[in-house]
Amino acid sequence: MDTKFSVAVHTLVMLSEFDKKLTSNTVATSVGTNASYTRKIISLLKKVDLPDRIPGSFDYQLSKPKMK
Repeated sequence: MDTKFSVAVHTLVMLSEFDKKLTSNTVATSVGTNASYTRKIISLLKKVDLPDRIPGSFDYQLSKPKMK
């Protein structure tokens, strides 16, 4: 399995579960990789409109509403 997939899933789970601001560095620390790799994965996820960047910051949030 490609590491991009596991990092993407990890990132999406963190975006859905964290109530705090979430940066690429926070995700990278959790995954065990560097922030630039995490930003590449986030950019791939942005192509399908999943994460949104919070205006005026380098923080991300999940763009789709949570299911209850």
